[in-house]
Amino acid sequence: MGVRVFGLDEPLVGNANEEVSWDTIAGYDQQNREIEDTVLLTLRSPEVYDDIACGTRRKYESNRPRAVLFEGPPGTGKTSCARVIANQSVDSFSIARDGDIHEVTRRILSVLLRQIDGFEQDKKVVVIAATNRKQDIDPALISRYDSMIFFGLPDQQNRQKIAAQYAKHLTNSELDEFASVTEGLSGRDIRDVCQQAEVAGRP
Repeated sequence: MGVRVFGLDEPLVGNANEEVSWDTIAGYDQQNREIEDTVLLTLRSPEVYDDIACGTRRKYESNRPRAVLFEGPPGTGKTSCARVIANQSVDSFSIARDGDIHEVTRRILSVLLRQIDGFEQDKKVVVIAATNRKQDIDPALISRYDSMIFFGLPDQQNRQKIAAQYAKHLTNSELDEFASVTEGLSGRDIRDVCQQAEVAGRP
């Protein structure tokens, strides 16, 4: 099984070798469910996916997603969730993203997606692309994606979950107050604030 992950516009953030799992990512329950229902089910149990598609969607031809687009503002967990997929269920995983050569990356991805129709669906290969600017992508390229998963800025409940992940010393009331004053921040922003506060508070 394999996943190929492409970032269409933002530089790689964080350590690609860092261990991540759903236990280390807070505030993305909805995206987790969507990923489980599409990408992971396709990779792990393609026959089950086909049976569900046949029974619930009345589609008798295989419609397993071969290309999935993660879209949303910077810092909202797109790359982290892609890494969870890699860690949980695939044998090979690659990231191609570089802020200085993003135009080249786009061209490479465009060529790759033109080949997606030729992928044999029993090869269990899924291409995942991540972008902050879906509106800038050629509509012809957008049409190549079988599924799109949106990663928005976290609401108050999810901001509280993210803060709890990185500021374990805070009480529930303090977490609630923190979530109230961080509206508009991404998950990455909240993580950075918590980590900076921890460093500043050290003797």
